[in-house]
Amino acid sequence: YSGGFLLSSSSSLRSKSSMSSKSMSSSSSTISIDMNDKVVLITGANRGIGKALVDGLLETYGAKKVYAAVRNLSSVEPLIEHHGKEKVIPVYIDLAKPEMIPHAAMITEDVDIVINNAGILELADPFGDNFLQTLQHQMEINVYGLVHMAQT
Repeated sequence: YSGGFLLSSSSSLRSKSSMSSKSMSSSSSTISIDMNDKVVLITGANRGIGKALVDGLLETYGAKKVYAAVRNLSSVEPLIEHHGKEKVIPVYIDLAKPEMIPHAAMITEDVDIVINNAGILELADPFGDNFLQTLQHQMEINVYGLVHMAQT
């Protein structure tokens, strides 16, 4: 997944190769990307923002297909029923198990764009006994998981 594009905080895509310190600080430097016939991998694709991205990319922006990267493959069934099995391909990725990411990369070699959407939110009392474990788990998924995906 090392080539391609990243989803920026302004919800537009930026080419990794075109990012500079100037482009990172200015929203006017975003570029448009033709999503038509692109192959996209989306983590956390089974609900919320991830599901909306799958629907939008296939229905509005003309993506060729989407790899729906999820922890539970059966959770992608509604997307497959809606878009078809040639448009939505479920892929097992659990960001808590980074050793599995290279396997997913091998079976999705035709990916043009990766959208790292998966994340977790676990609330905990900052003075409670389990706060550090909760914080560590969130960091492993939301920060290190993102890095593992980008490095693979």
